[in-house]
Amino acid sequence: LLDPLAADGYRKAAKLTAEVAAAFLKRASRHLRSDAVDPAWTDLRAAETLAPADPDVRKLRHTLTRLSVAECRAALEAGRPAQVLDV
Repeated sequence: LLDPLAADGYRKAAKLTAEVAAAFLKRASRHLRSDAVDPAWTDLRAAETLAPADPDVRKLRHTLTRLSVAECRAALEAGRPAQVLDV
């Protein structure tokens, strides 16, 4: 909704887009602290849509990716390969 306006140089639209992305990122971080990984991923994807080059977005993606890989590794080491499909 805001992308065309921001692309046309409307500063308020660009600022609002950044604020919405930051809000998604903040909520994703709260989800992660509460061990709610799926909602954290959902909010991260929303933030990435609005601000793909944001360093904080990239940092959270890295954190969530590392967590997911660790969960997969733990499931495989525990002999539960089917659980990896859920991660």
